Amino acid sequence: MNDKNTGDPFENAIKIENVPAGYEYLSKKYGVQGKDWKLKKQRLKKEGDKYYDILYIQLISGKKKEIYFNISSFYPNSYKKDRGE
Repeated sequence: MNDKNTGDPFENAIKIENVPAGYEYLSKKYGVQGKDWKLKKQRLKKEGDKYYDILYIQLISGKKKEIYFNISSFYPNSYKKDRGE
């Protein structure tokens, strides 16, 4: 996981090696899911030759955030492997 990036749109996306690493980042930064923040929406986006997992969360305070994860190191290859493609 790349702690230097903020997770703001694409140029500062957080590079992760797997999906659990993204949730680990959110837990460290925002606290316990379901208590301190809630996942409102998640979407996959391709930008150029890179893939991003965008998580839309809402903090307990009501503030909404979009967190961008660069998942290019494992997507789509691991996804295809998991599906037997």
